[in-house]
Amino acid sequence: MAAVCAGGTVGELLAQGARLDAQTDATGETALHLAARFARASAVRSLLDAGADPNTRDRAGRSPLHSAIGADALGACQILICCRQTDLDARMSDGATPLILATRLAVESGTEELLRGGAAVNAADKWGQQGPPAPCLAPCRPWAPGQSDAALVQ
Repeated sequence: MAAVCAGGTVGELLAQGARLDAQTDATGETALHLAARFARASAVRSLLDAGADPNTRDRAGRSPLHSAIGADALGACQILICCRQTDLDARMSDGATPLILATRLAVESGTEELLRGGAAVNAADKWGQQGPPAPCLAPCRPWAPGQSDAALVQ
């Protein structure tokens, strides 16, 4: 699996008997998790095209989309979000969805992509933490010099 992130092609690995569903012993990550975590967007696409499951969980309950968000890997995020099989509201062991994780880690690009993709805004983790607060979801309004912050969020 590490060969995917080191530049080996998915087709070569599969031809040599690699399994798409193989998981690492230590973390339970699949090749898709690793490609997402190391921001290898082309490998993510190749693995999905070859039939990799975008919803497989590692030992911490993370999906490949969680891994991409955690790495702030925008290209991998976009590909996973566009994949119809990807569960945009998959939950980690603590109940965090990719959108909640993106909010926790302040990954703005990932938050925007997940919102555009239709991730559930009102989902909450085990502690009741949700995704972005309501003002973040409001449409952008033009800002004028001298305008107060209070006027911007109304």
